[in-house]
Formats: sequence, structure tokens, C-alpha cells
Amino acid sequence: MKRLAKELSEFLSGSAGLNQLEFAARCGLDKSKLSRLLAGATSCDAAALDALLLGIPSGDTRTRLVSAYIQDLASAAALAHLVGEDGEPWAGLELGRLSPRGEKALKFLLAHDGIADIEKVFINLAAALAKK
Repeated sequence: MKRLAKELSEFLSGSAGLNQLEFAARCGLDKSKLSRLLAGATSCDAAALDALLLGIPSGDTRTRLVSAYIQDLASAAALAHLVGEDGEPWAGLELGRLSPRGEKALKFLLAHDGIADIEKVFINLAAALAKK
């Protein structure tokens, strides 16, 4: 989890103005868990990632953290399948099951300034669908 640890460290040392204890409290994580994540000494699971994301107000920082998490999990060979012909990262993300209208709407939502609210909708929708 080297990339995730780096992004998280940059966030905390940058404009966040928070120390580890304050950020851990904001996220609802144990300080020791946050410390191990920052050191790259433990893997980040989905629940810890969700907690970290709740503690980060900026959509751009959240995007970089999720991207780092995925890059830590997947091999370089696997990630190469997501790069488009024009070199755009994640361009190969499978959207083929969406209609053109749905794809346009999703791209709009992902680029929208209110991504924090949209993220909550996605999380709640996924949780609801998983219960079916």
C-alpha cells in the first residue's frame, strides 16, 4: 500500500492542517491503524478506505486516494488494460453496459463539484442493491 500511504501522507502534510490524531478521530479510525496505514505496514481494506474517504473533504484528494488504492492492489499489467488509446488513464473502464445517455450522465456526475454527495448516493445504492 505504498501509493495509498504516500497520498495520505501528502494530504496530511499539505493543506489539511490536521495531525494524525485529529484525522483518525475525524475518520473514526484507531490512531494505531492510521499510523500503520501511513507507514505502509498494513493493507488497507474496504472499510478503512471508506473511513479515510469520509475524513477527506476534497473530491480531488479522494479521487487520488482511491486511484492509489487501486494501483496498490492491481498489477501494472492489469492496470494497462484501463489506459485508453490516447493514453488517458481509466479510459478503458468498462461502461459498455450503460446506454450512451447513462454513460454521459455518469461522466457528468463524476466530474461534478458535489462529488462527495454523489459518492454517498453511489455507496447507498450499492449497499441497497447488495441486500437484494
